Amino acid sequence: MARSTSRRPARRRSPTQRIRATPSTRVRPGRTTRSPSALE
Repeated sequence: MARSTSRRPARRRSPTQRIRATPSTRVRPGRTTRSPSALE
């Protein structure tokens, strides 16, 4: 059980950081382009 739990969070952290980095980078440039558009 200890080994199964240790392997589960380790694998979940890898895909979680990769998925969060992709949407984070896409949301940043998308909001920056919409920010000036909404102000205009």
